[in-house]
Amino acid sequence: MAAMRFIGLLLLFVFVADAHQPVRAKQGMVVAQEPNAAHVGLKVLQSGGNAADAAIAIAMALAVTHPSAGNIGGGGFFVIRKADGSTALRLS
Repeated sequence: MAAMRFIGLLLLFVFVADAHQPVRAKQGMVVAQEPNAAHVGLKVLQSGGNAADAAIAIAMALAVTHPSAGNIGGGGFFVIRKADGSTALRLS
């Protein structure tokens, strides 16, 4: 029984040690479930686009690279909130 507990703790340690640490950025960040879609969003930001432009580009890229995400033709919503707290656009 002690050996099983030791193996369980060892496996837990291995999985926890392998977990990714949080990533922090000072200027901006792009996150997507699929790396190619994240690259598309990054390119949009690097070429002068804003966060809304990058989000739309990522959604379109995910429709191709990760179709089970349900992007085009699926349900969803999009809200743009300005820095002053006012809502600029709502789509559903």
